[in-house]
Formats: sequence, structure tokens, C-alpha cells
Amino acid sequence: MKKLSEVVKFSNIANQILKQEKEAKTREDLKLEYALSKTLKAVEPVIKGYQEKMQEKRIDLCLIDKDDSILKDEEGNFKFDKQGLKDLEVLNNELLADVCEIKTHFVSIPKGFPIVIALELEGFVFEDVESFIDAE
Repeated sequence: MKKLSEVVKFSNIANQILKQEKEAKTREDLKLEYALSKTLKAVEPVIKGYQEKMQEKRIDLCLIDKDDSILKDEEGNFKFDKQGLKDLEVLNNELLADVCEIKTHFVSIPKGFPIVIALELEGFVFEDVESFIDAE
């Protein structure tokens, strides 16, 4: 079980890793890419559900004019009053604290892979980073 905030963080990191170009990919690198892709597919519906709930709440809480039209700023973002923004932030924090079940795909940590990033991916594509650190 993972908090939604952890899922969002994983998604961001995984997408960054998959965008990186690497000249010579090892078998371990390819396995990691596969695991990241599989797990990203599994988290997609969870993140999409979160985004839809937030968008719905933005529409509910944004400012409207006398004709019931949504007010937006110059950049096309919804406008909020102080209370609306506070309520939106409360909902965001509540949603990010929700726990969800994610289908994972574990692989071994590639040689030379940054431990700091491996720790962020633990429980998604790496099962036990601490044991890997102790073994090195």
C-alpha cells in the first residue's frame, strides 16, 4: 500500500528516468526500464482519478461572475478567493494522504544506479534497497 503522494512522486521520477538517453544499456538497465514502464501503467488510473477529483473541486471552488461564468486569470487558470484556495489545499492534502494498492514489478538495482534515487523507487520497482546498500 502506498500513499498517493508517493505514487505521484514515483511517477515523476520514473518518467524522468525513462526520458534519459543512455548510450550503452545493460541488461539490468533494460529490466529497470521495463519495470518502470509496467509500474507506471499500473499507477496511471490512480493519478488520473486524483487529477479528475482535483479538477472537479477546482470548478466547484473557483470564483464565478454574476452570470455564473467561471473567472480565469490571464494565463487561463481558475481564480479563487482566500477560502476557496484554502479548501482546495485541504482537499489536495487529504487526497495525497489516501492509500492505494499498486501492482509492482520488482527488479534488481543496476550497478552504479544512484542510491538516493533507488530509495525513492523502493516499494515500486526495487524491493529492498537497504539490503542492497548493506551488501555493497
